[in-house]
Amino acid sequence: MKKHKAVIFIGILLIITGIMALVHFNTRKEVPEGAIEVSFGEETYIVDINELEFEQVTGTRVDGKGEEMAVDAPGILLKNVLAGVGITEFGNVSVVADDAYSAKVSAEEVNDDLKAYLIQEEG
Repeated sequence: MKKHKAVIFIGILLIITGIMALVHFNTRKEVPEGAIEVSFGEETYIVDINELEFEQVTGTRVDGKGEEMAVDAPGILLKNVLAGVGITEFGNVSVVADDAYSAKVSAEEVNDDLKAYLIQEEG
């Protein structure tokens, strides 16, 4: 009898997990291929990355865990992306990638020309 209740309980959990996954995927915004979304307050902007001026970025990336990784790829300063849509005064910036990797960047880091780049990676 206990085994039967455990199987039913696991089945219910799987159904709930499936429903939550469907809700999550149906509420995600789709950003067009080759674009990034910038949200500020109540405003949302779609920026075509093909219209941005990239430069070669060489250096070291440090992730949230403090792990370092060499970078040598095309990139654009985050502050230039923000300025391109008219955002020049801000506090912290949250950056979220397609794979849900996210980072919080301070205004001081964004305004430092050597720190906050959006790097273009070929997938």
